Amino acid sequence: MKIELYDPKIKASRFSGRVEIAWEEIAPFWERVVAQIVTGAELPGFRKGKAPKALVLKNFDQEELQRKVLSAAMSAILQAISLKETIAPISTPWVKIITLREGTLVKLEISFDIWPQIELKNYRHLKIKARGTKLSEEEFAKALLSLQRSRAEYVNVDRPAKLGDFVEVEFEGRVNGLVREELSSKRFPLFLGDGRLLPQLELALLGLKKGEKKSLSLSSKLLGSRYGGEKVDFTLHLLEVYEVKLPPLNDDFAMAFSKKNLALLKSALAEELAEKQKEEAELEADQRFAEEILNFAQFEVPQVLIEQVLVEKMNRFKEEAKRAGLGFADYLAMLKTTEKELWDSLKEIAAKEAKIAVILSEIVKKEGLKFEQEVNLIREVRKHLNNQ
Repeated sequence: MKIELYDPKIKASRFSGRVEIAWEEIAPFWERVVAQIVTGAELPGFRKGKAPKALVLKNFDQEELQRKVLSAAMSAILQAISLKETIAPISTPWVKIITLREGTLVKLEISFDIWPQIELKNYRHLKIKARGTKLSEEEFAKALLSLQRSRAEYVNVDRPAKLGDFVEVEFEGRVNGLVREELSSKRFPLFLGDGRLLPQLELALLGLKKGEKKSLSLSSKLLGSRYGGEKVDFTLHLLEVYEVKLPPLNDDFAMAFSKKNLALLKSALAEELAEKQKEEAELEADQRFAEEILNFAQFEVPQVLIEQVLVEKMNRFKEEAKRAGLGFADYLAMLKTTEKELWDSLKEIAAKEAKIAVILSEIVKKEGLKFEQEVNLIREVRKHLNNQ
């Protein structure tokens, strides 16, 4: 489509301008829309679709006709603007019709968000590699113990709790006499000695029997700076104590995990843990890379891109609620928030992720990278730059 553009402007990744289009360019869309209207028209004295075109148009709302013609032609109009200005529309356009009548020059005012036009500087020197990893004996022993616990016998006992026991505990933390929910739990499961709670709290549980309680005060410095140096008063209530009878580490144990013998189980476990460590190191490097590339271009991210990320994040929360067997309203109630509060809380990170996506896209274009399938784009770009 041939068009004329007047006063084209781009500000904060939004294009605006005036468009003039010769009637010959719009006529095919006009005729197509009119034909559809006539085909569907039902006027008194005429069978459906048989009324004269002039009579149908006389009785048809002219503004609605303009909207239909414009809607039919919009894709071609946007494509023509994109080619003239070398831009990529990413939002539904706002359009004001100045003139759109059969046989006359069409005049429009139009604006829409575009893919940000950015200038990247000095990005090719960025080299971020994953840290080296090595599986320690302690990490391996913990993982092996976790496998044993998954096949252990748990015996409810009426004796003082000791290291290695599995217990369930209710605890409440108060600051200045006020209960803090983030320092409290109605039923917290743990293996004593694993360090899931503060060491002082786990030590306080040792020696307690089922049903017994204990109180203690701790410096809030142990919990970070958020409590302003005040002490935290804890009340512990031991609900259950289970003795954990671990299965012996032998070939029979290995067979429970589809391995022929213990040596093969240990080898597979070590390999799995090593791969997990490497992936964690790669993720850390990816995160550092994403933070660094934010410094390579300054621009305002279009709201439409931010909202796309927000919708994706909200959908993930909805999927998580579904997997938990909850309606989204119940899931939000469990999180003690509302849909609007959750949406607002995600805006900042969504804006950052949208900006990272734009910068990555620009690097991919500049470097001529092509991917045949969906990939971790941050990692692929990071590794590409590492090899330059």
